[in-house]
Amino acid sequence: MSIGQDSADHALTKDELDEAVVEAAEALLRPRRHPLANISMRYIRGSSVRGRAGGTDATEMGTPMTTAALVLALAVLSVLGVVQALILVGFPLGEYVWGGQARVPTPRLRWSAAIALVILPGFALLLASRAGLLPGGESPAIIIATWVLFAYSVLMVGLNAVSRSRPERLTATPASALLALSTFVIALGS
Repeated sequence: MSIGQDSADHALTKDELDEAVVEAAEALLRPRRHPLANISMRYIRGSSVRGRAGGTDATEMGTPMTTAALVLALAVLSVLGVVQALILVGFPLGEYVWGGQARVPTPRLRWSAAIALVILPGFALLLASRAGLLPGGESPAIIIATWVLFAYSVLMVGLNAVSRSRPERLTATPASALLALSTFVIALGS
């Protein structure tokens, strides 16, 4: 049997060919989502996430805006954590924190950095909970704590903006503003 003869036996009619072309065009024009876009958070964490309405399982962490705000907040908190860790071990970054009191970290500044390294992960866990990544985000305590963190972030924007240290004004003010904005979005909830 030749190749030409085999092709002739399986040839499509004009109507079948038109239908196949239309189906292919429709498939190409259909909006596409990433294959992982529909994965539920319960599969990622190994447990179910309780939704807001009627205790049903949620299929997403939150709105895209809340997710973006959480990513931004965690990035800012991570950078702040790295700076605090570097200050704790003695890197001369004192002019970027606490009003630029001392370029080389003093023992008091190192203690402050150690305390910040305990508090910053707590802020991250709080925001992750409120955003729906961790459980408990709908509890009154988490909601109130998130708004308190927002108020604290706004206060830090003002304090960093009036700092005597130019490096702190130029770096910490935008970082505090980004943290305040992202905390506000997360505090609103989805």
